[in-house]
Amino acid sequence: MNWFWLPFRRRSTTNSIPELSAENKSRLIEILGFKPRNFCYYAQAITHSSAIYMKGSEHIVHNERLEYLGDSVLDLVMAEYLYEHHPEKMEGELTRMRSAMVNRGTLNRIADQIGLSNLIIGKFNFNRLPEDVKGNALEALLGAIFLDKGFSKTRKFIRKKLIKAQVFGSVPGSELFDYKSALLIHCQRERVLMTFELLEEHLSPQGNEYTMGVRVDGNLLGKGRATSKKKAQQMAAKMACRHLCITSDLAV
Repeated sequence: MNWFWLPFRRRSTTNSIPELSAENKSRLIEILGFKPRNFCYYAQAITHSSAIYMKGSEHIVHNERLEYLGDSVLDLVMAEYLYEHHPEKMEGELTRMRSAMVNRGTLNRIADQIGLSNLIIGKFNFNRLPEDVKGNALEALLGAIFLDKGFSKTRKFIRKKLIKAQVFGSVPGSELFDYKSALLIHCQRERVLMTFELLEEHLSPQGNEYTMGVRVDGNLLGKGRATSKKKAQQMAAKMACRHLCITSDLAV
């Protein structure tokens, strides 16, 4: 009976990954900040599924599986970062901040900023790269780093290249580098108490004004005046941070 099935047997195919040119390898190293062990992971990361429509690429390996992996790693690293650096925020606030930081629009913008968009391989209408393809490639790149170098290296890349460089910093609602949080982290590390207090309150039809003070270990180290208590606290914390020589580098 074997002869009957032979004509219908599926031919085996070998999936392939595009070869990276020396120039693209060099550009990847510049983006990553290190030399990969295995460039195949990174070639796959920048290969969109539309590449199968390119000549001679019927069995090409694209980046969707790496995108899935990188998305999970990014969520974990951002959750860890926010948990560490915003101890005053509750679960709902942390979730909203993480969502704002890793939404599709943000990831698309980051892919452009670090130069990753220019390396993506695929066949697109009018040679225009769809926006979401960029963010997907960024997530796939994180998946590639994870497979090539492990979690620790991926975590370092996200923190150094994306967070510390403030690539995420302009995301509305993320509030990553506020002085209040930086001061709180410092006080927790030094095991000293930080408290805010209302020093003065001026209420009028023309607008309210509040003066807030911040005490560190009982000492008044900063004052701030603004039209809201929250803004006044930030101003007071900024003064205290300057007094204690706390910089944004300490927040990463």
